[in-house]
Formats: sequence, structure tokens, C-alpha cells
Amino acid sequence: MGISVFSLGLGMLVTSRPVSADVAATSTSSSAVRAETTSASSSSATKADSTSASSSSAVKAETTSAKTRQTVTKISYNTLLQQLRTSKALATDKEALTHVTKDNFLAYFSLNGSATYDQNAGIVTITPDEYNKVGNFSLKSKIDMNTSFTLTGKVNLGSNPNGADGIGFAFHNGNTTDIGNAGGNLGIGGLQNALGFKLDTWSNGYQAPQSDKDGSQIDSTNSNDFGWNGDSMNAPYGTFVDTENEEVATKDGIKVQRWWAKDVDGTS
Repeated sequence: MGISVFSLGLGMLVTSRPVSADVAATSTSSSAVRAETTSASSSSATKADSTSASSSSAVKAETTSAKTRQTVTKISYNTLLQQLRTSKALATDKEALTHVTKDNFLAYFSLNGSATYDQNAGIVTITPDEYNKVGNFSLKSKIDMNTSFTLTGKVNLGSNPNGADGIGFAFHNGNTTDIGNAGGNLGIGGLQNALGFKLDTWSNGYQAPQSDKDGSQIDSTNSNDFGWNGDSMNAPYGTFVDTENEEVATKDGIKVQRWWAKDVDGTS
């Protein structure tokens, strides 16, 4: 996939309103996430310990002098393979590791939209308990998708049974400050070439865009104008999601550009 941005976002619909409404209310703690990450990673809480463990093993060589005074070096095949695998991390462990703590979190991650950070607690609150909010936090630098990394974390969606809409995790190739659209888009719809995962707490049917403008011209908090695809099953559920550059018909039948988010078949 090349170079990609990792972001974690939250888009909210409302409680006690019809599904077509585009507003939300969940407790502020609902978007708190604690995470320990390996390699480049993030989540919606800032207790992130990022490690890429590495070790180096020196090659052991035995030499013998023959009558012709030639030197022969004997190296185990397995040792040679291990040496090649770890050659990039031979300098020092300190150089190979990046340790993210609650105190240096903002040096590595940016807050976008409604997201706020409590450095004392080490927690990011992605959306407050208010209508029409969407936010995320993302790595300031892009991830090389040709290298291995691991994301590990915990998600707190809150205790409100009517809370909406859920939370999304996404990799995309846009800017590190990009924000996906709110509501049923869960902060993933609107991101370029995104691949992600969502935890959806609110069932949404299909809604055609209410605006005849292209997606880039629509505010990220206005999911009614942006529109959204219908859920693949009743909430709550989790599934992988991707976005594609599509022409979508508005309520007036006009085709407009959207980075349209859809559940990936067979992953719910």
C-alpha cells in the first residue's frame, strides 16, 4: 500500500432522534481509549507504549590456517540469516525504539476536529457529549506500509444505550490532518482510499447526499449533506470498512463526487 496515514476518529449521530438525523450524544468518556502500541500506532487514549523490539547477534567465526596460509571463515547458515534480518537494528536498541508516553504524546500525534487531550490522565476525548461533532487523532508522520507493525488497544464506547454512532480506525493516503465525515460515516467516509475498522453502535439505513456539492466542499460535521451508505447489519456490530472515489446520486438525482465508505463484504 505504500505510505499511509493512521487516524482514529469518532462520528456521532443522535440519541432519541430518527436514524436520518445527523447529531449525537455520548458521554465524553465514551471516546476514551487506552492503547499500548508496537511500532507506529495509535488509538484514542494516550497511554501508548510504542516498541519495536530488536536484537542483534554477532556472527561467531572460527578460522583455521592451512599450509597455503589461506584463512577460512566458518559461519552457521542460521546465524547468517539472523544477522541479515537484524542488520538494520544493529546500531543500538535506543536508536531502534521509539517510546511514546502521555508526556510526549503530542510530539508524535496530532489532534483534529473536536478531539482534546488530557496530558495528566493520558486520555484523548475524541468527541464531547454534544450534537454534530467529529474528531480524530493521527500520527504526524505517515506509516510505511511495506514494514510490519502491530496495533494494540482498548476501546470505551460509554454506557449510554442510545449512544451513537460509534468509533472508527483507518489508514488512508491523504493528509495527516484530514478528518472524515460524521454520523453514519464514523469519521472514515470522506477519507481518501481508506481502509479501516469500525465499531458501530447505531443502525443507519442508506441516505443519499442532501447537497449537490462535491464531498470536499462539505463540512465534516454535516453528514446529512454528505450522505452515507447503509449498514450491512443491525448495530451494534464491528466490521472492516473501505472508501472508494465514487459518483453518488443526490436526493435531486445529480451525480456528485464522494469518498464513499462501505462495509467490506464478509467481515462483519
